[in-house]
Amino acid sequence: MVVNGALIQIIMAAHVLYGMSREGWLHAALGRVHPTRRTPLLATSLVTLTVLVLALWLPLVTLAKTTSFVTLVAFSAINLALLRIKRRDPHPAGLRIYPVWIPWADFISSSVFVLYPLAAVVEW
Repeated sequence: MVVNGALIQIIMAAHVLYGMSREGWLHAALGRVHPTRRTPLLATSLVTLTVLVLALWLPLVTLAKTTSFVTLVAFSAINLALLRIKRRDPHPAGLRIYPVWIPWADFISSSVFVLYPLAAVVEW
């Protein structure tokens, strides 16, 4: 199960790099795809190499904590983006509308989990 989760993370990260490249935010080489398989080979190779280096270099507990931290920061950023989208276009046509308190609650809960370990280290 852990290996399957890691594989999905590698594929997801490679597709994020691919998408950012296609938008012009990263180098164009990361946006190239294999002509027959239509997969971003350079982005996938770069992410796989990074995961391999981190897995061989860092202890498992450190790797797990870092992964959790990065995931929670991403959730917080996504909820902030949802709040911005909701403010910009509060009623897009054809979509189900959720109350604004939902992304706020998600942002606060994700942020608490990110900041709690930091608060435990600081002596008050």
